[in-house]
Amino acid sequence: MCKRRKKVILVTGIVFTIMVVGIVGVVLLDRQKEEPQIKELRVELGGKLTNNIKDYLENKDFRYDEYELSNSEYKDKVGKYSYIVSKKKRSVLDKVLKKKTIYYGNIYVVDTVSPVLEVKDIEIKQGEEINLNSFVESCTDLSECSISSPDESKLIEMQSKVGEYDLNIVGTDKYGNTVQKKVHLKVNEVPKVEVKKEVSSVCKGNGIAVLNYHFTISDEEKSSCSPSSICMNENLFDEHLKYIKENGFYTATLKELEDYLDGKIDLPKKSVVITIDDGWFVSRAIERLEKYDLHGVLFLIGSLAPVTDYASKNLEIASHTWNLHGAYGSLVNASFDTIIEDLNQSKSSLNGTPYFCYPFYQYDNHVIEALKQTGFTMAFAGGGVKARRGVDKYKVPRIVVGGNDSVATLASYIN
Repeated sequence: MCKRRKKVILVTGIVFTIMVVGIVGVVLLDRQKEEPQIKELRVELGGKLTNNIKDYLENKDFRYDEYELSNSEYKDKVGKYSYIVSKKKRSVLDKVLKKKTIYYGNIYVVDTVSPVLEVKDIEIKQGEEINLNSFVESCTDLSECSISSPDESKLIEMQSKVGEYDLNIVGTDKYGNTVQKKVHLKVNEVPKVEVKKEVSSVCKGNGIAVLNYHFTISDEEKSSCSPSSICMNENLFDEHLKYIKENGFYTATLKELEDYLDGKIDLPKKSVVITIDDGWFVSRAIERLEKYDLHGVLFLIGSLAPVTDYASKNLEIASHTWNLHGAYGSLVNASFDTIIEDLNQSKSSLNGTPYFCYPFYQYDNHVIEALKQTGFTMAFAGGGVKARRGVDKYKVPRIVVGGNDSVATLASYIN
């Protein structure tokens, strides 16, 4: 009897052990099947987020239909976001077995698509003012789109000289994706109109050439001067001033030019205004102005150097912004308040000058309004023609003098 009882107990124990091992094995196998690989999603900016759980978790034996995307920080904006996949309904067995029913992962929104750039060719008259945006019909992207060109520095020279030119226009979005297209610029000669010359010795309404120089350099400085198209050797600049002096030209001040344009005074028939932009490579130009006792104007970027660095009885100094002459478009793309602040700082550093010159010859209505509000009464652009009475004093044209322009070319500008 005792042996039989022991046998029953032994058999029962074996059966129970087998059942427990079986149950544990099934549970472990079941848990192993349900442990998926968590995916990291990459979504293109503007793309639609999927609701398919298989796109978030991966395991061939996983019961996807029991899970849902319960929470996501996803926004249609480049960046990293998190998501949560959880079981729709957690069973008692899940709780007892402490089964994992929530999974966390990341979504990366990226922008790898270039902007869509539409451009056009342009035909203008010599001296007509244009900028890079003149070639652009549209530049569209899911983020912002900016326009630039590797040929930007040549555009000023192109628009002042008759000829045909090719330029590359580049559209760049916020995340560095670019698209480049080629455009064509044709610059036509302005038809010559016969004008009856006055015999008088004063220049009444025929206009005055406002010359626009930039950098005066030595031979040693040639390699460090850029763009080369506006870098003039000091000896050539000397020849220009010598011609102006020996041919009896009067070099007017900006105040005299303003009064002339307003009809308050007449100036000698042979009058010219010499202007120099920026503030780099100026010392040799000042030396030559003093040598020939001619008057010049420096349009100075105020943050570049103290105004005292340019002190000379032959040089007056006016504004070329305080610090908005950085990249192409820095002035016109700045906020109105930023422009006002910059103009006030420039003006105060230059003893209240009322005269201004647009960086890269760029301006628009809100820049002009800012000039008026800060007390500037005259501003200079490009244009390639003489300044005549009746001109808008906030758009006074200047003639850009190229770095290699000969004395004969200078003579054609001012006579």
